[in-house]
Amino acid sequence: MKKTINFIILVIFILTIVPIHKVFSEEQKPCFLIISKHSQALLDELVKSKEAAGFQVKYINIDEIPHDDNFGPKDIRIFLKKNKNAWNIKYLLIVGTEDTVPMMYCSPASEGAVSRDLVDTPTDFYYSSIYDDWDKDDDGRVGEYPDDGVAEHKADIFVGRIPFDEPKTISEISKSMAEFDSLPDFQKAKMLFGGAMLGFQGEVWDDKVMERTDGGEYCEKIYSEIFSGKGFSRYRLYEKDGFLPSPFQCEEPLNAETFGYQIPNRYGLVLWTAHGSPEHIVRTVWNSGSAQKSSPSKADLSQPRLLNSTQMMTGAKTRWGIVVSASCSTSNPSAGTGLGASVIRAGASAYVGSTRVAWSPSYWRKLEDGGMDTILYLFCQYLSTPGTSVGQAIAQARVEFAKKYFFGDIEDPIESAQMNIYNFNLYGDPSACLIKGDAGGSVEILEPSISASPGEVAKWEANISGDDLTGNTFQVIPDKQDMSWAVPEVVVTGNKLVLTAEIPLSVSPGKRFWILHQKRGDLSSQIPIVLNIVPKPEASFEFSSGDGVIIPFSRVKSSLNLTQKTKYLEVTLKYDPDKIKFVSIGQPSKKSDVFSFFDNHFGLAYIRVSGASEVLPLINFRVMKFTGKTSIDVSKIVAMTDRPEALAIQSKSFEITIGEKELWISRADFDKSGKVDSFDLALLLSRIGCTKQDPKYDPIYDLDGNGLIDFVDYSLAFKRISG
Repeated sequence: MKKTINFIILVIFILTIVPIHKVFSEEQKPCFLIISKHSQALLDELVKSKEAAGFQVKYINIDEIPHDDNFGPKDIRIFLKKNKNAWNIKYLLIVGTEDTVPMMYCSPASEGAVSRDLVDTPTDFYYSSIYDDWDKDDDGRVGEYPDDGVAEHKADIFVGRIPFDEPKTISEISKSMAEFDSLPDFQKAKMLFGGAMLGFQGEVWDDKVMERTDGGEYCEKIYSEIFSGKGFSRYRLYEKDGFLPSPFQCEEPLNAETFGYQIPNRYGLVLWTAHGSPEHIVRTVWNSGSAQKSSPSKADLSQPRLLNSTQMMTGAKTRWGIVVSASCSTSNPSAGTGLGASVIRAGASAYVGSTRVAWSPSYWRKLEDGGMDTILYLFCQYLSTPGTSVGQAIAQARVEFAKKYFFGDIEDPIESAQMNIYNFNLYGDPSACLIKGDAGGSVEILEPSISASPGEVAKWEANISGDDLTGNTFQVIPDKQDMSWAVPEVVVTGNKLVLTAEIPLSVSPGKRFWILHQKRGDLSSQIPIVLNIVPKPEASFEFSSGDGVIIPFSRVKSSLNLTQKTKYLEVTLKYDPDKIKFVSIGQPSKKSDVFSFFDNHFGLAYIRVSGASEVLPLINFRVMKFTGKTSIDVSKIVAMTDRPEALAIQSKSFEITIGEKELWISRADFDKSGKVDSFDLALLLSRIGCTKQDPKYDPIYDLDGNGLIDFVDYSLAFKRISG
């Protein structure tokens, strides 16, 4: 009894000097675990940030992890399994290269792989799923398909890595992670898309015939299906060089210069699609041969570099947040200076990339098609949910891919899906969130790039998301250009924002760039917008009428010239049917055009061309037997260009003078006797019924020029009998 009383007194004493929430809260808090060989002081900024976010932070030196002489991933995994529940471990941040804290090398294929690219794959995913059996056949080869089954491993811990050993580098990366952690949603609500062309229809790759694969199409799908309507604005760089470039609208063409210019700019999410290697990514350009070929040869293609690790490590510090690389091998841990590691070193908070070859079918258009593109689509989908961290998003994407879409890619070996699950790893902070779900105020520019002509008013529209819009102010300034002529006016009405700018008539065509500054207290955000100034569409409708006086029964040709290519063209013509007769119209310049023509034979004609026409086909009329003046009126021209609105072009009237000339009168004098008589009529009669294909056909007897010598021509000659 005395012992019981003493115990109670002790408990009461502890609770007296230590608040009760201190006794139990540490167990209740999720744990952010750091494993490293370096001093915890290098990570002070990050530790403070995580503690402020409600985590208990534990630091473990790798020497504290029990192990035999051959320290390896299994030792770390056993340690995590032992302490997972006791510490409530939610996130694991590994600090060090794979030489310091090793990755597990998984074998996506059982022995006898069908492809040389199905190689052992380094992965930190092994530390995420700590309870599942990764070697079911107990042969020492971890993660084989089919021997060890599909890698449907539930994520027990969300894992990231700082892939460096240099203390100074680790400290700087820690600061960058903490900075991104502190940003409100509106400062991270901008995305940068880099969509390279990956392949062309009919291109042969490793003995496989590929389909056209446009990274711009993938980026557009990600935005429209996942991020649109959630307060995110985007800046797009798509392929615009060579034959068959990307058809999707973008703010700038994709190349090393335009991509490099975006490195110091703040983006919450950066996503690119490109061919990759450990230290760089490249674009594919079809820049020789002919686009009329069914497919390019290897000699027709070039692969200019787009971004490289040296550029990231030696250039300006980046302010990118979460980077997603749909490329091969950019997170290869043995590269030393790999692109993924260099992006983290340059200032990014998180990088999702592949450690080896990443597989995806060239025909990918939907989730069911499988491969890398499905995994990264799912990653973005999870990441777009408020409160979902980058570590959670990639782990959940792996699991869903394995359960639903593992067998979707029929272009590549089945084992490639297993390899993709191991491939995609996270460098950086696994707890970083793109959307925390704070008060809002994020601005989504509906279309960052618009086109307008001198003398017009340019207009951008935007939605402002969130409930708390107080304290938001907006200002637009030129981006490194002298454009004092156009400082857009900003009007905010409720959750709508409209920018307008008047374009002087004197401004030359070309692109102009502005930055929309959003301020909230001491915080600000910068959203780029683009104005593409294009020449005002003009049309010249021309009629050829010789030297001004047209003889009866001769033809009048017309042509329409436009200053811009059109997607749709509509023309209305009026004329006097007693004086002018419609004869024919040429065919559209391209087979893809949808062409229609209607003439009521009472003086009204409609021509419509839908497609990619540059000019209207020639329209031919014939002047009837008449002397005097008449006109052809172009009463309506409507041209639709790449701009969203139809452009009406001013109507025009063309006057035609018809008169008989000596040349016309003398045309029936076939025997050149100086007069028209019965001999001339006899000559014409001998050729009645002849067409151009007939050997007896002679164009001098075809007075109306219709290709047939008939009694119409005889009647015309008869009217000119001398005397």
